[in-house]
Amino acid sequence: MNDLLYGLITGLLFGFLLQKGRVLRYDKQLGGLLLKDMTIVKFMLSSILVAMVGTHLLVDLGVIRLSIKATILGANIGGGIIFGLGWGMLGYCPGTSAGAWGKGAGTPCSASPACCWGRRCMPRPSRV
Repeated sequence: MNDLLYGLITGLLFGFLLQKGRVLRYDKQLGGLLLKDMTIVKFMLSSILVAMVGTHLLVDLGVIRLSIKATILGANIGGGIIFGLGWGMLGYCPGTSAGAWGKGAGTPCSASPACCWGRRCMPRPSRV
């Protein structure tokens, strides 16, 4: 139950930061796809850096244990193509589609089943 609560709190915090960073706006998404507005790129890079530091901190504290899998190049390329096509057709990536849906935009609702299915296919980190 604690894992679900932590996930809810983390998701709400991330959604709040998406909203404050103004990356939930469709014009920002379109500008990012056209490489005219770097707001989303800056937000993604800062999110990746925070996640890297946080993951290594949790590993060092012994809260989680990483299980590094071998790279499957075909799966990574195929997943990237599917992700890119979905983002290009919908105008939202999975994170911002959930935030825009919570904000009241109707377009991301069509992507919610696909996002949920894709999340179920991802491996989870194991607890120590």
